[in-house]
Amino acid sequence: RDRALASPYLEANRPAEALAIYDSLLVAEGTNPYLQYLVGEARMMAKDPLKAIDAYAEAVRGNPDFAEAHLALGEGILQHAPGREKEAVAAFRAFVKLWKGDRRYLDFALNRIAQTIKEAP
Repeated sequence: RDRALASPYLEANRPAEALAIYDSLLVAEGTNPYLQYLVGEARMMAKDPLKAIDAYAEAVRGNPDFAEAHLALGEGILQHAPGREKEAVAAFRAFVKLWKGDRRYLDFALNRIAQTIKEAP
């Protein structure tokens, strides 16, 4: 089974089916940063944010240059893991250093860093 088979399930907001495919691929392929990122996306959609954060963190460990995984990790932490703001800021900063795409994403990450630092006790 190919990871592309899971995409229609995510697009149809059926993350459980996508996760079943991703899980079987992880067993077959082992740790794959992009696959871990997709698991994170599916887990977030399935309203399991802490497992999503774990998957994003695994993606970043597997590929420290994976900008999108850093962004997802930072946002996941800020939204669902209070008390881990420093980790979120570190993830956003890594994203800023790595990102080469659309400026809107860069601005988003920079705003999240500024907002988080401003709100820190």
